[in-house]
Amino acid sequence: MLRATDSGLAILRAAVLDLVGSSRESAAFAALVTGSPAPYDEFLQGLRIVKGSAAQLSILEDRWLELRGPAESIAKFAQKLVPIDGGGHCHWYSMPTSLIIEQGDEGEI
Repeated sequence: MLRATDSGLAILRAAVLDLVGSSRESAAFAALVTGSPAPYDEFLQGLRIVKGSAAQLSILEDRWLELRGPAESIAKFAQKLVPIDGGGHCHWYSMPTSLIIEQGDEGEI
């Protein structure tokens, strides 16, 4: 699960789209890992995005969530980072891992 405030999602979306339009091959976005991850077992270290061929979302041994794929797939992922009126969540379906993107208020995140 990726959780962020409306402004957090907007900032991440802009950074992902910046990567898509740039000559850079990758970007890493560190996660806030304080507090308890409950009801989950752990926090991941962050989201790493790598331009490549086949689209794939994986949890790596270094405990980072990594999205690989062509620029077009990464741009589609960025569209999932648009805040939803009234809060809520959406899904990014991928293999071997899928992702829930949830927005919340500052006190909830």
